[in-house]
Amino acid sequence: MAGLYIHVPFRKSDRAYDDSVVVASHRPDYDAFARALVSELDQYEAAHSTAGISSIYVGGGRPSLVPISDLETVAEKVRVFDVEGTAEVTIEVNPRDASDAYMQKVAAMGFNRVSLAALSFFDEELSTIGAPHQAHHIEPAVARSRAAGIDNISVDIAFGWAESTLEMWQETLREAVALEVPHITLIEWPTVPRDNETEMTRAKQYRHALLDLEEEGFEAYEISHLSRPGHRSQHNENYWAHGSFLGIGPAAHSFWWPGHNEKPHRWVNEPDLAVYMQRLNDGRAPVATREEVDPETLAGEYLTLRLRTRDGLNLARYRDVYGVDLRAQRASLLDRLQENALISPITDNTLRLTNAGWLVYNSIVQRLLSN
Repeated sequence: MAGLYIHVPFRKSDRAYDDSVVVASHRPDYDAFARALVSELDQYEAAHSTAGISSIYVGGGRPSLVPISDLETVAEKVRVFDVEGTAEVTIEVNPRDASDAYMQKVAAMGFNRVSLAALSFFDEELSTIGAPHQAHHIEPAVARSRAAGIDNISVDIAFGWAESTLEMWQETLREAVALEVPHITLIEWPTVPRDNETEMTRAKQYRHALLDLEEEGFEAYEISHLSRPGHRSQHNENYWAHGSFLGIGPAAHSFWWPGHNEKPHRWVNEPDLAVYMQRLNDGRAPVATREEVDPETLAGEYLTLRLRTRDGLNLARYRDVYGVDLRAQRASLLDRLQENALISPITDNTLRLTNAGWLVYNSIVQRLLSN
């Protein structure tokens, strides 16, 4: 089984909270872009159409800017692939774009999950971070999704910029819970030079998010993703399990390691939209770089991915599949991490970070991977 990610880079203007490759334009050629995506999918059809697609995610950017007719063009091509009947099919939607007609049409196309970029429930914060919507757009967007038959809704909320306060963040958490959605994603503000006060506020905001949402019945199943039982993101869980996925669109990443019984490969598409489309118009692959992933890199990636999750890193699998006996190589470090309550006691031969460990996740990973 594999995931399929489709990157739609368009926005009307740049947004500081979005570090993906985007094109800020008021008059993009959506038709030509849809044809380019279909051309790329054509190139994968022979080798990958029977692999089995367990999840599809259309992200960006702001995918909900793309006209429904162009989304349908791409969706028709995707149906050529072996998409599981139970596949999770997600589209990112900006609350401003979630009209009744739009939500009904995306549901009719087969989308069964929506990711709403709420970000904040305060207009002053939304204005500060340059969001394209206002707070009053959020609740109707959730209602319209449900009315269209899409109950599997994730809401993104953002924290950590210099002007954000703990009090407003706690109210944002309460508003997100009040929507009664089954999934919440925490968007940490991109790293920039900042003072100690901002760092302390950011850490408090993160701790409150985990504690407050877990008290409301959410499970922090990954460092920035929380869900009610049965509503984890299947698409992201495939990433964190080192599963195979195809990335379509400019700057999209792909990773292919089917069955984990052959050499893994990764490739990345051209980030420049014009170059990406020209290559496809010329009948060439839009790939900028391609590599076979060496065992050391692969092992480091797997540890990095698994420690983001509450399920953690199974040490027996890490030894048997990736060739790393972490308990033997890092015994003293693991003891110190446990003494400082940064990892949980190792049960079921599985290494898990605590909430406190997640706060210093990068440091722990660097220490575990250092030579």
